Amino acid sequence: KAAQVIYAPLISELGEKVIVENVRRCTRASLVAACVRKLPSIALPVIRPNSEDMSITETARAMLDELRGFKPEHALRVVLADRKAPVVEALMRTLDSVR
Repeated sequence: KAAQVIYAPLISELGEKVIVENVRRCTRASLVAACVRKLPSIALPVIRPNSEDMSITETARAMLDELRGFKPEHALRVVLADRKAPVVEALMRTLDSVR
C-alpha cells in the first residue's frame, strides 16, 4: 500500500512518440522526487510504451541505466514492478546483461 504517489509524465503532449530520453527523464524525475521527500523506498512500474515507439528491452535498459547512475543522498530502496510475465522476463534479461 502506497503512502504517497509520485507522478512523472512520460510525454509532454498527447500522441507524442516515446523515445529513450523520455523514459530516462521520467525515471530520473521519480527518483529525484523520492529523495526530495526523503522516502525510504519507491516502487517504479516498468514503463511500457507503445511497441511501435520502442521495445520493452530498450525501456528496461533506459530505466536500469538511470537507476545505476543515480546517486541518492540517503538510502533509497527501489523496486521495479510489473504484473505481466513477459515484461518481468525482459527486465530480468536486461538486468543480467548489464551486470
